[in-house]
Amino acid sequence: MLRHMLEQNGYRPLEAFDAESGIQIAKESLPRLIFLDIVLPGMNGFAALRALRRDQLTADIPIIAMSGNDKPPEHFWAQKIGADDFHEEAVLAPEVFARVDRLLGGNVKAFGCRSWSGCRLSVEEHRARTRSYNPPGEGSARARCLS
Repeated sequence: MLRHMLEQNGYRPLEAFDAESGIQIAKESLPRLIFLDIVLPGMNGFAALRALRRDQLTADIPIIAMSGNDKPPEHFWAQKIGADDFHEEAVLAPEVFARVDRLLGGNVKAFGCRSWSGCRLSVEEHRARTRSYNPPGEGSARARCLS
């Protein structure tokens, strides 16, 4: 769902099915933004976030950490380790694009996104509800890079 929504709005999302692949893709493509699931096979999202922040190539890429678990410790640790934003995995288009807009410096429309007129959102609100989509048979969560 997230990939489809991003593609429909002019973005070229890249996907990885585990943290190690996601880190490699991020180093090779240097995306403008990364959506990072905390729950991943193998290396978890916290370890991936640490690795991305320690590497000079990826240290400054904005990262939105995502989790189906809304417990405060996950939110706390994701932001302490270096996530630029965190939210639960219930992807609502206006919320996602408000966050993308904030992290990319207000240039969403310049990259072909549709206008979300009529939606009133506080982009500083960190408790927005979002959800990721895992197609049947495609395993667990994925790290997503936005370039």
